[in-house]
Amino acid sequence: MTLNVLFLAAEAEPFIKVGGLGDVAGALPEAIHNATQPSSGLPEVDIRLVIPYHYAIKERDFDTQLIGEFDVPKVDGSEKCQVYHYDKGAIPIYLLDGDPIDDKSPVYSIDPILDGYKFVFFSIAALELPHFLNWRVDILQANDWHTATSVYALTKKRFRKGPLKDTRTIHTLHNLPFMGLASSKRSLIMVCRRLMIPFCPNGPGTPHSRWACIPPTVSSPFRRTTQKKS
Repeated sequence: MTLNVLFLAAEAEPFIKVGGLGDVAGALPEAIHNATQPSSGLPEVDIRLVIPYHYAIKERDFDTQLIGEFDVPKVDGSEKCQVYHYDKGAIPIYLLDGDPIDDKSPVYSIDPILDGYKFVFFSIAALELPHFLNWRVDILQANDWHTATSVYALTKKRFRKGPLKDTRTIHTLHNLPFMGLASSKRSLIMVCRRLMIPFCPNGPGTPHSRWACIPPTVSSPFRRTTQKKS
């Protein structure tokens, strides 16, 4: 049986690169795809990359196709998320857009509210994407604090349904010193409540630990940091 992997990242080459995460997210999914071809003798992997449709990506005029939109729920209604597909590479790539993403801010800003709302929205929208695609997810791989909310959300029953019913998670940390330390507890509570994500009051002081305080298997380029599986 094919293993379906949803790979989430805040940046990825060739679309946008700020640091090493862009290198990894741009290369690793395709490498996994190439390594698991039928001739390899390994189980086939259908891996799909999902990134935010940052303004900086739009300026570069990639040949993306709008394939639809869906609602991302929040406490005072919902936010629309537009789904764009890029089919020029070796794997399917989806770019998610919406009001929290569709502005002229940089990929990472110095405003914790702006970044928090953008990446929480992206993380939850990414969990709605498999329903839109009608595509089962066996493994969700999140990267750094920007997509940690998706891992934490999957510990909640309302997300554990349909194509996400049996999803396992991996959370990879690429740069341990940069885990969103600028975000205050107050701002995180505000962001999480607006998008109907329970806030973990006992987590330590970073968005990664607060939003993913019930950890999955967490891997790091430096060392294994957590062994608990979701």
